Amino acid sequence: KFRRSKMMKTSVAAVVVVAAALLRRTRRGRPVFVGRKVVLVTSHPDDESMFFSPSLGVMSSIVCLSTGGFAGLGAVRREEMAEAGRFYGKEVVVVDDPRLQDGAVWDEAVVAEVARPFVRAGDAVVTFDEGGASDHPNHRATARGVRLLNASRHFELRTEPLLWRFSGPLSLAVAALRRGGGGHDRRVFSNAAPWDVWAALRQCHPSQFVWYRKLHVCFSAYTYVNVLSRRRSSKKEE
Repeated sequence: KFRRSKMMKTSVAAVVVVAAALLRRTRRGRPVFVGRKVVLVTSHPDDESMFFSPSLGVMSSIVCLSTGGFAGLGAVRREEMAEAGRFYGKEVVVVDDPRLQDGAVWDEAVVAEVARPFVRAGDAVVTFDEGGASDHPNHRATARGVRLLNASRHFELRTEPLLWRFSGPLSLAVAALRRGGGGHDRRVFSNAAPWDVWAALRQCHPSQFVWYRKLHVCFSAYTYVNVLSRRRSSKKEE
């Protein structure tokens, strides 16, 4: 029993050490975003908290491409997203386009058309990658549509493999082991206050804060760490 307790304490200490190292990397990684607007493009209200919380600190604004009205709660969730903007201190835009309805099939060309007015020349844009973080088809369509914008500074959230997508705090250690790359092509953001994700969802998205999302917050790798990989475009950097 004593041995098990000692091993557990050692494991926790190891995670803390890795977290500190990642936090140092995060601080070094931020300058690429300094001095310019960073636009986060998401698919549904609550995506910003469920998937992008560790990197939200560098975002200037959030463009949400739907009201999340799959269950008939579009008006409610639109208001919740406005509350999230106040909670995080971010400019928020919620799009309500009949062609981009929660759960429907999204055309990537429509995604690009709708997102384009919110991404100006010189802005950095952040969104999902082809895996959509959770394999959600709307997330994946968002990734493909934003790629059509051909932004000169375009970063995508790396979809974590299912094996450690729900590894909780251990995802920090996994990120450290898989860090690879570096320079301007990859930025690692760790969450210094993961409990804030719980507070954000409870306060800002109460209609969605059901039991399985509570579990998601505790065990999702995206609560603890974001790996943003740069997607190179054919445009010259502005």
